[in-house]
Amino acid sequence: MFLHTWSLSTFILLIVAGFFAGCINSVAGGGSFLAFPTLLFLGLPPIIANATNNTAMWFGTFGTISGYREELAGHYRPLLPAMLIGVAGGLAGAWLLLVTPEVVFTRLIPWLLLGATLVFAFSARLRRLAGSHDHPGLFASGTLVPLFLVGVYGGYFGAAIGILTLALLALSGVSDVHRANGIKAIFSFVVNGAAFISFVVAGKIAWPVAVVLSLAAIAGAYAAARISRKVAPQALRRLIIMIGVCLSAYFFYKTYIHG
Repeated sequence: MFLHTWSLSTFILLIVAGFFAGCINSVAGGGSFLAFPTLLFLGLPPIIANATNNTAMWFGTFGTISGYREELAGHYRPLLPAMLIGVAGGLAGAWLLLVTPEVVFTRLIPWLLLGATLVFAFSARLRRLAGSHDHPGLFASGTLVPLFLVGVYGGYFGAAIGILTLALLALSGVSDVHRANGIKAIFSFVVNGAAFISFVVAGKIAWPVAVVLSLAAIAGAYAAARISRKVAPQALRRLIIMIGVCLSAYFFYKTYIHG
């Protein structure tokens, strides 16, 4: 146990951070950028904080999947290849986290976020240039290798994996943003689940913290998913792009200016 004292303010901070991280993950992705720094602030070592955050965000995807259950009906079996790729990527990423330093990969995070946000924002134009069309709701075959790399990223760090996944779905021609959010939740679930197993075996999870954060993340993810289903798709796309731009700007500042 890394938090030597549990105060009421600590408990409230974990609940608030978990709830809003779940909300953000449900809508676009990037909730870990709220939860992970909170855990560092509370005194957890970086790798323990990362593994604990991964655990909470994995449990949080249960709320997202439940909230988008109508959009996901009939998609589980066709998504099996992508899910297997996600498991492989998640295991590889978790292994990398446990055996390598974070410095180089951390410096790539702003570029990954910015690239994914731009791909998502201009996905319709990119599809037209490539001659592809709207797809009923799956990853295109040409995105499977990048999908594995997103899985590695998810297992290694995980923050904003949703933005990266939505970008690949947009390139695949999944034009229904609500369906894309549901599929994103499934992929995040298998990636984070694979990493979660690795972290359990390695004993890197602060369980009392993870339990509180997980319950709050589940509640936030479910609430955001149910509410966002009532939002017009174009408005939701703009919100996702705004979140991606803000996260990119923050991490460029943190990594290359303030850091």
